Amino acid sequence: MPLWHLLLMAAALQVPAGGAPAAEIETLKGERLAGELVSLEAAQALLKSGESSTAVPLAEVLEIRLKGAAAPEPSTGVRVVLHGGSAVRHLDDKAG
Repeated sequence: MPLWHLLLMAAALQVPAGGAPAAEIETLKGERLAGELVSLEAAQALLKSGESSTAVPLAEVLEIRLKGAAAPEPSTGVRVVLHGGSAVRHLDDKAG
């Protein structure tokens, strides 16, 4: 694969060209693990921190946050984002 393909894929995935992105994984048990996200597969995520690597089963993952990614918007109800970028929202009117 040509080098420019790899650089384009890295930019699209927001992966630094020099290596794996820094990430934090929060599990369903409330544990937080931080390190470089080496791989993300159908069954597990692999984090590397220093010399050690930790495999986290995806069935136990609540959230994966990449360093530098924008914080998620708070949930205010159902939101559907259309292909062009416009959004349709249904606000929860039960709060009140």
